[in-house]
Amino acid sequence: MALIKPVSQSFLINGQRGRTKGVKINQERYWLKDSQPGFVAGKLHLFGGYYPEQRQISRLDDCTIVELTIQLIDQFIDGFSVLAKPDGSKAFICHAYGTNCNIFDGSGVVKTHSSSYTHLHGGIGYYNGQPTTVGSEYKDGYRKVETLAQGGWISIGDHPKNLRGHNLIGLKNGDLLLIGGQDPEFNNKNSIWRLSSGAWTLDGHLKKVDAFGSAVYVGNSIYIMNFWAIQRIDIAGDDSLEKSELLGFHDEYYDNVILFNVKEGTCQDPIKPSSTNIMVLPGENLQMSYVINGDGATSSFVGINNHLRFAFKSQPAIVAGQLYIFGGDYHGHKDSGRRIARLDSCKFVELNVKLNHNFIHGHFALSTADGSKAIICFGYDSERICNVFDRKKTRSTFRTTHPHVYGGLGFYNGQPTTVGGMNQNGQVETLGKDGWTQLANFPKPLYGHNLIGLKNGDMLLIAGTTPFLDDDKNRILTDSIWNLRNGIWTVYGTLKQKVAFGSSLYVEASKTIYVFAGEKNDKNEGRCNASISRRTSLSRKASTSIDLIVFSITILLCCKLKLIPVKVTPTISFIGWTSTDLLSTAELFMPNILGYNCDGKYDELTIKKKTHYSKTEFLFSNTVYFLNIRDEFNRCMHNKRKRNVSNTEWHRIKTFRRELVSSMRCFSLLLGRCRPPSKGINP
Repeated sequence: MALIKPVSQSFLINGQRGRTKGVKINQERYWLKDSQPGFVAGKLHLFGGYYPEQRQISRLDDCTIVELTIQLIDQFIDGFSVLAKPDGSKAFICHAYGTNCNIFDGSGVVKTHSSSYTHLHGGIGYYNGQPTTVGSEYKDGYRKVETLAQGGWISIGDHPKNLRGHNLIGLKNGDLLLIGGQDPEFNNKNSIWRLSSGAWTLDGHLKKVDAFGSAVYVGNSIYIMNFWAIQRIDIAGDDSLEKSELLGFHDEYYDNVILFNVKEGTCQDPIKPSSTNIMVLPGENLQMSYVINGDGATSSFVGINNHLRFAFKSQPAIVAGQLYIFGGDYHGHKDSGRRIARLDSCKFVELNVKLNHNFIHGHFALSTADGSKAIICFGYDSERICNVFDRKKTRSTFRTTHPHVYGGLGFYNGQPTTVGGMNQNGQVETLGKDGWTQLANFPKPLYGHNLIGLKNGDMLLIAGTTPFLDDDKNRILTDSIWNLRNGIWTVYGTLKQKVAFGSSLYVEASKTIYVFAGEKNDKNEGRCNASISRRTSLSRKASTSIDLIVFSITILLCCKLKLIPVKVTPTISFIGWTSTDLLSTAELFMPNILGYNCDGKYDELTIKKKTHYSKTEFLFSNTVYFLNIRDEFNRCMHNKRKRNVSNTEWHRIKTFRRELVSSMRCFSLLLGRCRPPSKGINP
């Protein structure tokens, strides 16, 4: 969140895209001029500033800024710095127009050691675990570096440059970064300096200059915002600089900025489901991937540039704002169960880093609360095993007592929790800092369900299936929604249909849970919101795939490829409409398309019932036309053997076949709702 003056204009920043949505912050009589932030006892506190006596302390309670009766001892009006301890037990407030420092512990304020030099606009950050400040706007503090030890402030080597208005960020390895700043000639800088082992080195550069702004370290990234721009620095696993990115510019000038980390949807009214977009990637056929609007009113095909079974039986998680898939059963791929791939634009890119164990199917992946890591657990080959992935490496972590194949993963009271699984009796285990702990069993054996953690700490168990009955011949799908609270399971509601497997997604901003069935009693997908008061079903036909990957998006990731919007309604199925106002002659509908022949040349052909490809034909089914080019593909394959077509050309032929099939599917959707075009449409 970017808290600015006036607070009514504050907004959220997405780690990948920059500024997103406005927030609603209430205030009593407080305004934000020159205050500085610090997290104490888990809440954001604002210290000092221009109003009213430069000693005030305010706290953000829910979404209201409340002024406390406690006050600072010294006046802190401008140019001072605040640094909270990592455990949130106290905050240091130091260096306004003098050398004084106060300490606030949530209940009171005391004075502490004064520095030897002034450090107006010198910042404060952790270096080797100790509060450290660099430079000053006053001459006596030019280039001076001081660190706070138990006995007071100690001077260490001067900085090579005379800077002020920079940001100081301490890294996990003890190093200190100095980001941006301004020199005495009022030139703003984009440099990134590193203090390590007592020596300063120039470590990198921002995309744009930065001075007198705010910075926050979240996960593996540092976010910087000043009066005109939002930027991000990505930190590698060894705490080296990976890259810097420009996330965007402001439409107006902000003279006071405070950045801090919040969850999506903080201080926002719930958005309407229609404002949500969800991308669905069927693991069995990535070419059938699509984006669906949150209320089911619109859908669009998207093009994923991988083999159609690349994500088969993989499990997804969002890490640092990007989608990763883990494990799976990609046939013919060595170590398929140890794969990690990231969705870059419209293609999954396999990483060099691997999982430590084999996760072929039946496993689950869960993003940590801050989005910096993912935990991957269970599966047929790794029944009780868990790995942790942090973008750079994987490591093994605690094992469960019981196997939980298809038992799911979700948050209960902020901790990863699993329920049941194949061939076990509903055991529930939750992961704490010392390992997995068993909770009260679920009332009955179940697997293939979805687990969703709620903001209040509760966990929902949605649908699922019983183990095999009657000599391994039958299973019973369920539609129940259970709630786990205070260790007790209660029935919370029911879906509109009985489903199992698949995937689910909680969009906190709209307070809505989406359930995409992998196995079901009919062909619909169900949606319920958190209160179960608006359960509806989206009458949309999807590929019946046990492994569906779903995630919420704000923009369409693949709009430059085979994206053709299609209007549907909840009473019209996804492929194959019930409307009858279509002409029955295929040749009146089909436009010119770009074809590919076995000689390696592109040509334009007009699709009719009969073409120069003798075995090409149309299938008419449920008012949707499909182009069957399998026979043509087989003919090309025969010619490859006969004429020894090169491997490169053969790859182009196969690629075109996949692209043409996807294009024709998209065109079929367009056909179902639009009048015949007067001119040809490029697929």
